[in-house]
Amino acid sequence: MGRGRFVVQFSLSYLVLRLFSLCHSRQQYYDGNDTLDDDGNRALGYSCIIGVDPLSCDSFLTFRTDIAIQSFQSIFEIASLLNVDAADTAAINGVHDSRLSLPLPEDQPLLLVPATCSCSGGRYSHNASYWVKAGDTYYLASIGVFQNLTTWPAMDDANPLDVPTNLSIGRKINVPLRCACPAVDQLADGVKYLLTYVVGVGDTVQSLARRFQVDYQQMLEANNLTVASRISAFTTLLVPLEAKPTKEQFSLPASPFLPLDSVRIADTDIIVKVSVRVIIKIP
Repeated sequence: MGRGRFVVQFSLSYLVLRLFSLCHSRQQYYDGNDTLDDDGNRALGYSCIIGVDPLSCDSFLTFRTDIAIQSFQSIFEIASLLNVDAADTAAINGVHDSRLSLPLPEDQPLLLVPATCSCSGGRYSHNASYWVKAGDTYYLASIGVFQNLTTWPAMDDANPLDVPTNLSIGRKINVPLRCACPAVDQLADGVKYLLTYVVGVGDTVQSLARRFQVDYQQMLEANNLTVASRISAFTTLLVPLEAKPTKEQFSLPASPFLPLDSVRIADTDIIVKVSVRVIIKIP
């Protein structure tokens, strides 16, 4: 009798864990406009669970040199800002080591940035830091300096002792940059890397799939989108890659961004959030 109860309990526990794992193995959810809100957990970053998802992985970010503020115009400056290796960043973008400290050419508006992505506190991130300057707030730093690779709620969460609208000049703050590792089912499908791309004005999932030479359906699934879904400028989209991206994929003209002084209210869609609760009753 005791053994039978043990088998049943073990089977149920295994079933629950297996169902949980399968459910969570689905790809990340597109952040939509949650990056602009203060009440959505997705604004804190892409989710991860220890024991289910990879703890760390190689990933890629994108950084636009055509709208970067004056302090971040060279590979060395951008690598320092994003806490990545300057030589690796230069190599993947076809920039010679001798030009690490020189401004990037105007015909290279989109920079590819290799970054290590790690799971901590239920969220993936690549951790950078930033020294506060006069007039800085989390919001202005997230959109102006870090080009929406992070969000002000994520910065607020990473710096619990600071006041978001009254930051001390010269203080070093933590900046969690948005990234993710491929889920189990993505790895099985051959996806090796996820690239974090900040959507520009006029971008669509289909146009970005063509640009990065990835399957359109796979691109939708990587962000839990459908063919009817719309994406908004200044939000991040994950691009699933089966191999390291190349400079050629970034040689095409990048979609335009609005000037920083125009970035106040992004072009948004209305999103209806539906919460589904599944209850399993066992007699």
